[in-house]
Amino acid sequence: MARKYIDMYGTAFLLSLEKLLNNEHDAVKAHPDGVFAASCLTHGTANDVTIAPGITKIDIVGDWFFQRGELTEYHRQIEQCPDTEDGLQLPCNPGTNCQFQFPSPLVEACTQAITDAGCLNFPNEQKCNKCLKRNKEAIVEGGCTAKNKNNVERVAMEICELQYAAPTTVAPTTSAPTTATPTTSPDMSPSLTDLPSSVPSLQDPCVGLRKGQCNKNEECVYGKKKVKKCLAKENWEHACEKYTTKDPCEEIDVCKFKNREECVYGKKKVKKCLAKENW
Repeated sequence: MARKYIDMYGTAFLLSLEKLLNNEHDAVKAHPDGVFAASCLTHGTANDVTIAPGITKIDIVGDWFFQRGELTEYHRQIEQCPDTEDGLQLPCNPGTNCQFQFPSPLVEACTQAITDAGCLNFPNEQKCNKCLKRNKEAIVEGGCTAKNKNNVERVAMEICELQYAAPTTVAPTTSAPTTATPTTSPDMSPSLTDLPSSVPSLQDPCVGLRKGQCNKNEECVYGKKKVKKCLAKENWEHACEKYTTKDPCEEIDVCKFKNREECVYGKKKVKKCLAKENW
């Protein structure tokens, strides 16, 4: 996919130069436009990149700008590359970082450094990314480095992402499964797969819903006044009593922590988490 995109981009770029080559413009110019278009993947051609051997773009631009007439035949250069085996035209200039490589040297170096740091051995992408931060210096010393630090960070995180991407499912084989005769009496206790699909979930269906999602759910209502949480509709009740300490209690808008009259051995007033009035 990347190779086809680069081929398409190169073709479009060459087409955009046709007007320049045909001098199709409305402005009056003292002398024709020049162009130096090396076939190079890197944006911003390095000074050592050449099309005609031994003649740099600096020499050509100087001759064109001051109209010296010494390199006039090189004022318009567009490098063309031969087609690849699959009919694509990819950057072919031998200059630094010009030719297309897949995977890129940076990706290969970072993959090796991240592997050496052990970050790809974790069970999920989140822990892999944490490993990147902990081992940043070792990964950089291992070769995962470039002038653009943001690009290096992006590549490293993408390596973690691809490592834990969900694999594609493989079609089952068509061979018939063999049945084995059980050596012991079968276990008649129900398993999770034996439960009916209609078993209700124990999770509160209103938790975490935004206002629009909450209003669409018949079991939920969006909190009014200063309350901005999605709560179950059952009389706006909340099981505040399950919070036995102050901090978790006061994190819930409908609960408050205060003294409550109760008959408890050794104490008369017991601090408990209670639902607020009118809730």
